[in-house]
Amino acid sequence: MIEKQKTSHKSRKPVNNGSIRKIFSYRELLFNLTRTELQLRYKNSVLGFIWSLLNPLLYLVVFSLVFQEILRTNIPMFAIFLL
Repeated sequence: MIEKQKTSHKSRKPVNNGSIRKIFSYRELLFNLTRTELQLRYKNSVLGFIWSLLNPLLYLVVFSLVFQEILRTNIPMFAIFLL
């Protein structure tokens, strides 16, 4: 006869509020570093930072058109499904 082993599932530790407070206390530094990184990344781009937002939206439009209009899929709210 085969013995069944009991497995115990431990729940994850709850989010430590101290780490969230620490990140929140450095929010100005985090904001400045992020802004500098984005400025350096899109320095020579014509559209700059807007391109990082525009690019995924264009993909969303293309996929929506292809799957809804050309392939005629019957998925309601397909744009949200893609996200």
